[in-house]
Amino acid sequence: MNAVRKQILIAIDWYLPGYRGGGPITSVANLVDALGGEYDFSIITSDRDYAQKDAYPGIEADTWVTLSPHCRVWYCSAEAGSYRHFRRLIADTEYDLLYLQSMFSLRFTIYPLWNSRSNKPEVPVLLAPRGMLHAGALSLKPLKKKLFLALLRITGIHKQLRFQATDEQEIIDIRQVFGADTAVLRAPNLPSMKQTAWVSIPKEPGVLRLVFLSRLTEKKGLHFILEWLREQRANVQLDIVGPDEEQGYWQRCEQLIAALPPHIQVRKHPPAPPEEAVAYLQAAHCFVMPTLGENFGHAIFEALGVGRPVLISDQTPWRDLQARQLGYDIPLKNQREYHDALQQLAAMDQVEWDRWAQAAWTYAAAFIADGKLLAENEQLLQAAMLPEANKPQV
Repeated sequence: MNAVRKQILIAIDWYLPGYRGGGPITSVANLVDALGGEYDFSIITSDRDYAQKDAYPGIEADTWVTLSPHCRVWYCSAEAGSYRHFRRLIADTEYDLLYLQSMFSLRFTIYPLWNSRSNKPEVPVLLAPRGMLHAGALSLKPLKKKLFLALLRITGIHKQLRFQATDEQEIIDIRQVFGADTAVLRAPNLPSMKQTAWVSIPKEPGVLRLVFLSRLTEKKGLHFILEWLREQRANVQLDIVGPDEEQGYWQRCEQLIAALPPHIQVRKHPPAPPEEAVAYLQAAHCFVMPTLGENFGHAIFEALGVGRPVLISDQTPWRDLQARQLGYDIPLKNQREYHDALQQLAAMDQVEWDRWAQAAWTYAAAFIADGKLLAENEQLLQAAMLPEANKPQV
């Protein structure tokens, strides 16, 4: 790679051609695609997709694989995932910034972080918590998370980091955990800069097609939807698309599904690659995900991008949706409001639903066209690479 260009080393649990790992894959792929003309990216990741036993076919592990003129990837095999392996890999790789994509990953946060601080303490480290410091996320399986965060504070290593926040709430979340003087840089996640044409589907009053497109975890809130659907009188079809992530969670959801009345139909589908995910979104009237917390929510934006209203919690950056006819963002405690929103969606006729669907598409188009997003991400990398003496802080 050209030594004149700045070198960004990214560590992430899963990357392309994977898609089961959710939003971080999308965020990094969009960043590389958008800024590959300015920087050279080296990415360290797993040699298989999330929760998969088999490695990617046709991809050589434990060596640098060139994906584009300005992006190469090191696919770590399961056998080469030791601390010693990462120590050698970090020491042998030239980079001007280490960019970590998870708060709690052993192989792709802790190992690279510790080895980078040991071998190249002068090189800045940027850590993107990806919403993992949100109160809702920390409340799930909290013991391990609290122990790791305590370790960071005790060692003081958090003072050597720069953190990425995607909105004001994440700035608050980061500083509540690590202190008010923590160096935080703000830049939103980059969505895909490509948008499909808006496509309408038939919409009759009393008929509603919903899609849940996400990982099957308590955090994403599928169980809430299944509980709320019990009281719906409309003919509702819910398509669930995503990987099982938590032991016993899908069994819990199956029990809720079994209690639904006959006019509520639920279909479960395996995880879908991006092109198939778009088709699921386009076949639905509304995207639903009452999440406990998202720092961006790529699936939410992808739904808006194909012109579908969304029904989500108020724990994401996407707010005040109903006033703009983009959907609903409702506190999880307000169950009655969720019931009312579902009834309103079901009661829509073709004209009203088309108006909401077109408003969603138009909003996403304007969001993509806003050059500020790309500029903020480039400024993020520039600021993160400043020397320690000029350590940035919002």
